[in-house]
Amino acid sequence: MFFKFFIDKVKQGVDFFSFAGYFCIYGLCLLFSNVLNTSWYQLLDMAGGKILLSIRENLFYSIENLTLKAITKIGREKLKNILFNDVMQVFSSLIMYSMRIISNFLMLLVFFIVTTIITPLLGLCLFIMSILGFFVSILLRKKIKLYSSIVNTELKKTNAVTNSFIDSIELFKTTNLDSYIKNKHHSTMKTFISAVRKSDFIQVFLKNILSNINIMFNLLTLCLVLIIEKNTSPGTLLFLFFVSNIIFSFCTQTEQLFSVVYAALPSFEHIDSIFRIEPQIMGDKNLTKIDTVAFKDVSFYYDENEKIFNKMNAVFSCGEKVKIIGKNGSGKSTFIKLLTLLIEPLDGEIMINGEPISCYRKQDFKQKILYISQDEYIINESISDYFKIMETNLSDTEIEKNLNEWKFNGADKNILNTMLKDNAKNISGGQRKKLLAIKLFAKYKKADIIIIDEIEAGMDIECSELYRQKRNLLLGNCDDKIIFEVSHSNNDDSFFNKTIEL
Repeated sequence: MFFKFFIDKVKQGVDFFSFAGYFCIYGLCLLFSNVLNTSWYQLLDMAGGKILLSIRENLFYSIENLTLKAITKIGREKLKNILFNDVMQVFSSLIMYSMRIISNFLMLLVFFIVTTIITPLLGLCLFIMSILGFFVSILLRKKIKLYSSIVNTELKKTNAVTNSFIDSIELFKTTNLDSYIKNKHHSTMKTFISAVRKSDFIQVFLKNILSNINIMFNLLTLCLVLIIEKNTSPGTLLFLFFVSNIIFSFCTQTEQLFSVVYAALPSFEHIDSIFRIEPQIMGDKNLTKIDTVAFKDVSFYYDENEKIFNKMNAVFSCGEKVKIIGKNGSGKSTFIKLLTLLIEPLDGEIMINGEPISCYRKQDFKQKILYISQDEYIINESISDYFKIMETNLSDTEIEKNLNEWKFNGADKNILNTMLKDNAKNISGGQRKKLLAIKLFAKYKKADIIIIDEIEAGMDIECSELYRQKRNLLLGNCDDKIIFEVSHSNNDDSFFNKTIEL
């Protein structure tokens, strides 16, 4: 409205200082509007941060409580995609796009009301043109998105060819496959370029139609303003034309936002599908001490024709040090996964202290079972922080002493600051095993069941000897614990008092 007032004053004729004053006031109004707009987005960001945090934390909880079978069925890559891409799509849709749609609707409502009050006929015409343009835009954008998805599909095919080339580079370096990759790449690129050409033609044509419709509506609006408001002031004419442009602009923005939110609906469905999966059911009974573990008629298989365990019965008690041996594929890893609740028996039960394992609190098992896996994921932190997060209760001085004892060579002069990156791929396999060994001997006192999975694999002879010495010294007289170790070595049989061959 101040815009209209400003133009009318200029038309009436004002001195320079009055003009400058009105101009500055108009600038201050725009500045105030800008401050309100940025403050609004700050509030949206704060609210969005809380929503994003809540969605992710709920997903973490749901995924952690899924069975390993459910996780495998969904796929780890898909879960990663849900946690990042889908969550960010939902975040954007809820906070940025949905709120902008609401604010746009409110602004449109205000402008329609103002226009209708000034010129009812023009307000009605603008409303009809806006609705018509909105639906035409939706129809045309569906076609545009269809061709965009076709191009995206063909792009993924070309990407798959280039990825397969890199993944199998050793094969290409040792086998004459030059013509194969050349023809394969030529074929996919030909299809891709053909799809791009067709898509660009359709998309450019349809986008130009949308732009032309807006131009025609603006021209029609200008004509209507001139016809309807013949004797009105220039300020009113410019104001009505200004408002009509804003209305069409908001309509276009709102339609685009609707399209973005609609495209994000699969992300909502993906997240909801995780929440709807039945979690691993556990009880609420406290587990203070594990005295016995029993396998009662336990059966498990991945392929029904090749059963890994068929009605297995076994009892393990405190003081037993169990050596697990067997050929590859014999079930050693499956046995450990059953012990650690990563998988559940398909038949039979695993008992703790004579009670079904499912009646106890799952959180207690994290405290009572210490599992050291040869493939254990090592979090991306400094060595000092790694041992603190793993709840070893080691001070920096004790950590450094242990690292020196195991002859660990860090990349940093201050060994505690050595960063473990990308699952500790920046250090050797032997160095990884040293970290796991230190973790084992720092945490063993708290656990009732200790499970060690081929920790010596990758260690040199000197480290293997140190490991056995410390194991015999610290774990040899642990009569209040049940110790399981997967091992292929025959040099340490004196440590064990029970052997399982799978």
